[in-house]
Amino acid sequence: LHEHADKYRDAGVEPFWADAHLLAAQWNGRLRKDDAGAIHLDLWERIPEAEIVPRHIVDEHGEDVEIPGLEMRPTGVSLPIARDDLPFAGEFIDFDAAEVDFEQRVRADPTIVGRVLTDVEGRGMWSRNDVDAFVHRRHSDVVTATDLADSVIEQDQTIAMVAVDPARPMYVRHEQQALEQRVVDRAARMAVKDERFTERAFDRAMQRFERSAGYALTPEQRELVHSIGSNRFAWANGEAGSGKTTSMRATKALADELGVPIVGLATSKAAAMKLEGETGIPCHTLARAMFGKRPVIKHGAWVIVDESSMSSYKALDAIGALVERTGGTMAGIGDGAQLPSIEGGAPHDALSAVAQEHDT
Repeated sequence: LHEHADKYRDAGVEPFWADAHLLAAQWNGRLRKDDAGAIHLDLWERIPEAEIVPRHIVDEHGEDVEIPGLEMRPTGVSLPIARDDLPFAGEFIDFDAAEVDFEQRVRADPTIVGRVLTDVEGRGMWSRNDVDAFVHRRHSDVVTATDLADSVIEQDQTIAMVAVDPARPMYVRHEQQALEQRVVDRAARMAVKDERFTERAFDRAMQRFERSAGYALTPEQRELVHSIGSNRFAWANGEAGSGKTTSMRATKALADELGVPIVGLATSKAAAMKLEGETGIPCHTLARAMFGKRPVIKHGAWVIVDESSMSSYKALDAIGALVERTGGTMAGIGDGAQLPSIEGGAPHDALSAVAQEHDT
């Protein structure tokens, strides 16, 4: 609950009490306040399929109708919860009250759903189906939930439709559009030659590397190293087994030949440690480069974003701004077939397109 609330507040949104009930349900529990005002988490269990008994009712036409039986039942176990342990403003322990609170907040500010989908759930783009799912999971009345979803789409002036397919329209927040455009524009600006690079230094570095490694680089690997060394922006896509790690070791040799500082960035600490061990390049996490107390990107450094297909627009915007400001080179090496960033969008594809357009 605290992790969930922190994600909301980091995005500038006060978490919904409806989410507290939703999270409790995901853990087979239900929040409840007793007559004395004490709060409990009642634990439920799934009923074995063989024990589920359908119910029968008589409909308005006098006919017998079978209704699926309940799939969950209370266990009789109840955990007391202190109010201070629930990280939500206000007090809507009652589920119906939480639904009313959710409805009132969305009607008062229709932008809140788009902000949560974008900044909390990390969706660069989202569909009407995503809005429907978000609202219906937090409000049990179908008519009210559908009306709320309609109001979000119709009244939120901070979103734009980016896919006009009537069957599946897609939406994006204007802020997200501006972020994506800023990342692409900066890459295009930086797609210029690095004056520190010389062909003679490149040849010396590659010869030294190949002698030490005991094998020759492929033409594609040499081209990648050349592109990173000779441009202030370079972006590459390579499938698993294409020799990206070898290319990065050769890039380290070129940086050493030119006397240029070099640093690798990865999405996790484990990935950064692995990359440093395999390439000899000093490596850190993207988060440390963005938020660390000590700068890890030196002036004029070559910054290599490893597994760039997993990096988000926000991270690449922050790193790109820092590299541009310090007069360095920003390069990305990734695999478009890998899982993309959880924050949505396709920054790796967009930056690969910029690199292709500028031959970097």
